[in-house]
Amino acid sequence: MNQPQSQTWNNDLQSGQATEALKQAAEFMSSLFGLEIIVNQDGMRLYSSIRKGAGQVIGVQDVCGKIINDEYIVFQFKVAEASTSFQLPWGMIVEAITRLGPRMTVIKPPVNSNDKTTALWVELRTNPTPMAPIRAANFSRQLEIINDIANRLQAAIPSTDEREAALKKKFKDFKGLVTPILPAPVDTVQKSDLTVAKEIDYFLTASCPVAIFSQHDIVTHYFLELLASLINQKTTRHPLGRLTPGSIRAIELLELIKKTPVVLVIRVEQITFGSVYESNAEITGFLQSLLAINRPCIFVGGSIQIQNLFSGGQIAANSPLSPVLIALPNKVANEDLIDCSLRQAAEFCGGLAAGAQNQIRSAILAHTRHLPNDQFTHILPFIANSSLNLWTAQGSSGLKQELEKTVALLSGKKETVAGMAAQFSAQRPDSIQACFVDKLSHPKQLLDDLKSDIFGQDSVLETVANRLCQEAVSRPSNQPIRLCLVGTSGTGKSQTAMRLAGYLGIPYENIDAGGYSNIQMANTQLFGSGPGFVDSNKTPRLMKIAAYHLGCVLEVSDLDHATREVREQLSEQFLQILQTGQAQSGHGTTFSCASLIIIFTLNLPDGADERLFTPIGFGQPEAGDILNTLTTELKKMLSPAFLSRMGQAVLFNHLSQRTLAMIMESALEKSLRTAGKNFGIDINQIQISPSLGKNFIKIKNKDAIAFGARPLEDRARELVVNAFLAFIENHNMQLAGTVNLAVKLSQKGERLLLTAY
Repeated sequence: MNQPQSQTWNNDLQSGQATEALKQAAEFMSSLFGLEIIVNQDGMRLYSSIRKGAGQVIGVQDVCGKIINDEYIVFQFKVAEASTSFQLPWGMIVEAITRLGPRMTVIKPPVNSNDKTTALWVELRTNPTPMAPIRAANFSRQLEIINDIANRLQAAIPSTDEREAALKKKFKDFKGLVTPILPAPVDTVQKSDLTVAKEIDYFLTASCPVAIFSQHDIVTHYFLELLASLINQKTTRHPLGRLTPGSIRAIELLELIKKTPVVLVIRVEQITFGSVYESNAEITGFLQSLLAINRPCIFVGGSIQIQNLFSGGQIAANSPLSPVLIALPNKVANEDLIDCSLRQAAEFCGGLAAGAQNQIRSAILAHTRHLPNDQFTHILPFIANSSLNLWTAQGSSGLKQELEKTVALLSGKKETVAGMAAQFSAQRPDSIQACFVDKLSHPKQLLDDLKSDIFGQDSVLETVANRLCQEAVSRPSNQPIRLCLVGTSGTGKSQTAMRLAGYLGIPYENIDAGGYSNIQMANTQLFGSGPGFVDSNKTPRLMKIAAYHLGCVLEVSDLDHATREVREQLSEQFLQILQTGQAQSGHGTTFSCASLIIIFTLNLPDGADERLFTPIGFGQPEAGDILNTLTTELKKMLSPAFLSRMGQAVLFNHLSQRTLAMIMESALEKSLRTAGKNFGIDINQIQISPSLGKNFIKIKNKDAIAFGARPLEDRARELVVNAFLAFIENHNMQLAGTVNLAVKLSQKGERLLLTAY
């Protein structure tokens, strides 16, 4: 080493004894430290020049000394030097200072160092007289202590790897965009792991883009380090670099690949597109451009993320080489994964020496042997970070004491954000809850409203009103209100749902379960599809209903008409919604369904709902027997778990002739008023002839009873349209103002006859 130039010394005349003592000390230091010690011609100073023994880097690294008058000799020793980013264990520094005797102190470095490194120097003062045997032995012990401190500190400092330094230099111009993946030693890894890395390398040499996936990021990084080692052995190959930005558009990524002389490693979540409609075309063009410029990339991520990016939706023509798909092994030696995790963690504290890495690895292995492999791999990066922080703060002894507690805390965490059911993350807003409680806690008012529009179901509607009151008052606010209505078609189930929405002043929506021909169709329309699939840009139907309305009555109709697979899938999904109040879209977004009133309406197959009321023998069946039979029939279609959450079904009565007659007359009146409004005619009163509905049902007896209220309503509209058009034509003018109408049925029941009065 060159003589320090920043020192200033008071050059007084020195005695021969002091000069002799300085030469004697130089001999001791040269022998012990393995340094070439040079004494100036005037005999008043010494300094180290060249280390003896090529490659020897342990012990005291530098020495300088000076005789100060005739009072004492000062010796200064550099015991350690490291990068400014490196952090020595605090316990090790305290131990070193404690071992220094009264004549030895830590000093400011006497030599100017660069901005990238820092050094630790120790000063020793001694008498300026030749050393007798006893004093020489004491001086030698002091030098041995200093040299031992230097050995211990340097053992904790990572050695400088010139290849790593050269590699980092290549990435200097791309700071903030790409960071190098440093190579890992391959001489101790399993041969099977190295074979996987070589397979990836083979495809890269053929300019094939590669997609590698694993359920654990640390496993992915481990194989990338092995791959970096293979690539760095060949000077003609581009090094491996990781994309740094959180997201980047595909077109910008292609330009970056052209500019950077690296094999780029990209997480699939980092790639974004200008438009969801063009994503398939963009990724196809991107892969083709990589082949055209002979610049392969490595895409990493989970299997689902990779599939969503590269599958291209339902219209894609996939190729096994665009990109090549490689699944990484699930099992990697724990020691290798620990070393990989420690190397990752040490990048933020200036590196880690081999000895320290061995100590920390042994401690982690000792405290994680009881963990299952998946759990160990999952929490390993956090254990590595914690271990390195503990080692830096307390040394190896503190690491052993605290690591057991750290592992217990990390492995003991079981609750996830997605599983916060106890906190009821789906809650009805206070305003909606107040509306439901206010209007549904008065069953009599709701019953009167329902009965004004639904005929022949008075006892059933009373049960519905009471059930809704019970739901509104006692149902937890994180769960949607629910009701199940069963009965033959046209008995008023859907009309009840629509009337309820009107009573509450909230929207009504219908999901026709029978309209979904397969599971994929049902999932896509209700819950949406994942990124890259057809219609993935559209908001799913159920999310629109649940999230875009402040309260809504949702009728899920015709579960009985759905295929068995669709019915089972939907009942399973709605089971979770009824329990947690939440649903998950195809994009993974969780949304609340707590503000919904979900009404399931269905028929029993093969006319079973009508047979419930059919007596066997004499008399009518008991109500209890009807409910037991109903439950038995429902269990044939739906799972007990879903039925228990849906609640006891309410069975609608089959319609009598009197009820059908009332429905017919009500439908005629509604249709007439609608027709008059559309023609600008204000119909004041409508007088329907006595027994009109009864006579119509009598003529159409079989059809009316078989198909319920809906065909009657359709027939009523048909009769009204024909009669109203004839009425206008007969008056030969545009009617205006207020009109009173009298309505009667033709003798054969085929036409309505309208007259004004």
